[in-house]
Amino acid sequence: MRRAAKERGVTYPIAIDNDRAIWSGFGHHYWPALYFIDAAGRVRDHHFGEGNYEESEMSIRQLLAAAGTGVGIDRESVSVEAHGPEVSAEWGSLKSPETYVGISRCVSDRHCQNAHVVPS
Repeated sequence: MRRAAKERGVTYPIAIDNDRAIWSGFGHHYWPALYFIDAAGRVRDHHFGEGNYEESEMSIRQLLAAAGTGVGIDRESVSVEAHGPEVSAEWGSLKSPETYVGISRCVSDRHCQNAHVVPS
């Protein structure tokens, strides 16, 4: 995690949820999942999946402004050029054998043979 954060220039704290307590606490089933939380600790918005970076940034800017901490932030949005796993799926032409319903519902052995099951 430290190496990946350094390679990407991430200097802010990163929550690590090895025991899936946060994942379970939110009761979500999506990855990646972004939750936008206000200064009072309330979830104000969310986004599931890759992409929508501009909308995510706008949510963050609005929350910072509402909290009175948006001073000194550039007014211009950041342009994100996604690469690799950061790129949104092209749902109209997606021909992936992956299953998004969980290993227990996988019906084709050809599609499930490389599935990784994390022990509970």
